Amino acid sequence: MQKKFTQLFTLFLFSASVLFADADIDVEDLSASKIEETSRGPFSFEISGDCIGQAKIDHRDFKHFTFATGEINLNFIYYYNSCYKEGTSLGLSYMKSRLDWKFNPFFTQKDIDTVSVNLAGFTQRFKDWTWKAQVNINFDNIEYWNLEDYMNYDLVLWGRYEYMPNFGVHLGFLAITGMKIDRLYPIIGIDWTYDCHWKLNLVFPMDISLVYTIDNCWSISLANRFIAQRHRVKKDQFYSEGLWFYTSSGAELAITYKPTSWISANVHAGENFGGHLKVANRHYREGRRLKFESAPYAGAEVDINF
Repeated sequence: MQKKFTQLFTLFLFSASVLFADADIDVEDLSASKIEETSRGPFSFEISGDCIGQAKIDHRDFKHFTFATGEINLNFIYYYNSCYKEGTSLGLSYMKSRLDWKFNPFFTQKDIDTVSVNLAGFTQRFKDWTWKAQVNINFDNIEYWNLEDYMNYDLVLWGRYEYMPNFGVHLGFLAITGMKIDRLYPIIGIDWTYDCHWKLNLVFPMDISLVYTIDNCWSISLANRFIAQRHRVKKDQFYSEGLWFYTSSGAELAITYKPTSWISANVHAGENFGGHLKVANRHYREGRRLKFESAPYAGAEVDINF
């Protein structure tokens, strides 16, 4: 049985990474069961980061680059109805992204700071369904606070139908818009829990993973990680207010430690399979789409509820 799990996961992982390498939005996993079973407080604080090693660009003039990102999130559940198992939350996050590209002819800015405000909700009001929705408003390159040119949005609507107690079907969509970059991705897939140890998640592009629970504190997982980030550089660059759109995917091994109901931490490492970096002018025209090769990466995450 374990062998069949591994074979199925590997096949789906390869397919998803090849066809949909540019879909990654991190959505806060709110649910009624998480609130009730852990008796967690209304606040959650999360800090995470990932660093991708030197990736070679498939063009002799552009050489290579490294990419890193770190994020701090604070969320507050300000409404919860235990009768319908539904609630809403408000969040604030700060993200720093670094594109360290020495042979960059388009812009010299390496670091970009982004502040986001998000509104999220969930409900189990409808029989056998759990629905989640989230809207992120992102303020890019915050030293300018130019709402017209440096603002973009992420939108998610995600439903899970409990077909059986250990089997769920997922439907929905994920959209990114603003700064002339618009994408729409379907959310589709299944999750399957086998005994008290194994869980298979095949939900593109939100959660593709195989999780093995060792005991009450420890778990290990093999997962696919999608990354998609778009940013606008400063006015004083060669591409004044130019845009860059980074997309890639990879596979990782993660170890999660959860000693209590209010704190969890994980470390993960793996291989980024490569992807594309598109650079364009402020109207997202006259662009160059550069393919880059694979590179190792590693990261960590800490989540505290209080």
